[in-house]
Amino acid sequence: MQKIYPLVSEHLRDAKFYIIGDKAPPEIVALATDRIVVAGLQKDVRPFFDSVKLSVAPLRFGAGVKGKINQSMAFGVPVVATSLAVEGMDLTDHEDVLVADEPEDFARSLIELYESEELWKTLSQNSIKETRASYSTDTASKTLEFLFSEDHLGSLEQSVAVKQQEIAMAARS
Repeated sequence: MQKIYPLVSEHLRDAKFYIIGDKAPPEIVALATDRIVVAGLQKDVRPFFDSVKLSVAPLRFGAGVKGKINQSMAFGVPVVATSLAVEGMDLTDHEDVLVADEPEDFARSLIELYESEELWKTLSQNSIKETRASYSTDTASKTLEFLFSEDHLGSLEQSVAVKQQEIAMAARS
């Protein structure tokens, strides 16, 4: 809000910025204006995703798959994120998301996405495809089937047996 929003707001004067989530700290609530909406916890986020043009994830710390990025992408809402935010998610810059780490680059990417209908359509379509391919219930079912299959469990048993032999050999040395 301090470094990126001022750069964006001077260029996109009519754009609104929504902050959605539980337990916003007082310093975030204090930012609320007619253009910065602190919406708080929402039981159903669909109305927001149906009405917004893009989503931002300017994370500076964190690990693993970021649910808010997946959620945005599943709704076909393109995301501008830091490299840390998309780390480990196998997403491609300018194909699935826009990635920028410096405030000026992040603001420039956000403005570019907001103004380019072609880029927006590309990212929106690819977001839906990527989310379905990686995180759909069908994909999860296939992954679980494999993890509990004899092929996988048998290979794990062989791996454990080899490790035990290696430990036994190392102990004899």
